Amino acid sequence: MYMRLKQYICIGIIFAIGGSLIPSVVFAQQNTVKDEFFRARVIQASEDVVKKDDAHVSIIQKIRVRILSGSEKGNEYDITPNPEFTSTKKQNIEQGNVVVVAKTTLNSGEIRWDVIDQYRLPNMGWAFAIFIGLVIFFTRKRGVMSLVGLAVSVAILGFVVIPQILSGGNPLVWCLAGALIIAIVSLYLAHGFSTRTSIAVVGTLITVLLSVGVGALFVWLTRLSGAGNEDAFYLQLTQLGMSLDLRGLLLGAMIIGTLGVLDDVTTAQSAVVGELHLANPSFSRAELYARGLSVGREHITSLVNTLALAYIGASFPLFLYIPLNKSEQPVWLLFNSEFLAEEIIRTLVGSTVLVLAVPITTLIAATVFGKKTHHV
Repeated sequence: MYMRLKQYICIGIIFAIGGSLIPSVVFAQQNTVKDEFFRARVIQASEDVVKKDDAHVSIIQKIRVRILSGSEKGNEYDITPNPEFTSTKKQNIEQGNVVVVAKTTLNSGEIRWDVIDQYRLPNMGWAFAIFIGLVIFFTRKRGVMSLVGLAVSVAILGFVVIPQILSGGNPLVWCLAGALIIAIVSLYLAHGFSTRTSIAVVGTLITVLLSVGVGALFVWLTRLSGAGNEDAFYLQLTQLGMSLDLRGLLLGAMIIGTLGVLDDVTTAQSAVVGELHLANPSFSRAELYARGLSVGREHITSLVNTLALAYIGASFPLFLYIPLNKSEQPVWLLFNSEFLAEEIIRTLVGSTVLVLAVPITTLIAATVFGKKTHHV
């Protein structure tokens, strides 16, 4: 399961970075001539309270920064962040912080400086190093290979799938192709070349292909368009958005998201049936299937809950939105909205595919190991 979580983390990082950059690119093209970004250290920070009206008070920070990178390195500037930004999201900038600043050149020739975020990459590197160290310490060589598989998975997504979609490729086709390649490469790297791994690979590939049909059916039944979140909105503002199949992108994301936990199910079921065969080589195919499925039912019970909680946690702000707006809109209307329906259908597709993966992989494993018993 830890390998699947690593995949979620890195895939999440890829899309988080893309989601943070797209708005800047879009609005920069519309309103400015040029945007430049720099790292800067806060050498002075103060707070002024500005009362905008009787019901609302904004806290605006005035800071002085020294640029640490790029063509402006060494220069110092006084910056007053945009009040509209700080009124909704206080940045909590302190003296000594390293931040990301933007130099915006407007069409009029005016230059504007803004603090857009904290600079957190070095600390993210330390967190990632701790994670890698723990994986290697507890799993030794197998952990190293799983990390290699993770790197390959991220590389396939970042250097093959995403570029092909950006160049006009079909999102569903490329996400499916990427998922199939990732399944094969990551499983063999993490678990080695063996009969059990090959069974897991076959079970995974079959179930991934079925997930396309399940996802398409659920999306068609609920009439989802794929435009239910702000990331899709920003994509529509770009030139790519004019031709991008948002529904296909939604289905592709469902396939990739399900793949992480799906690998765990298929490898577990293959190992269970293999161990049953070793414990009692006289078990027939039917007995292996029945006993393996019994264990698989317990696995399904826990993983369905795990997958649902994973999606809920990733979209937790959406669920906070429900009680805050129930006085203005009925609850059924909120659940009917596309932005919430997408998360629900995403969870249902993943859970349905997991349920299908258990009997499929168990049947393949029972057939293979049962055949070996016949030869014995």
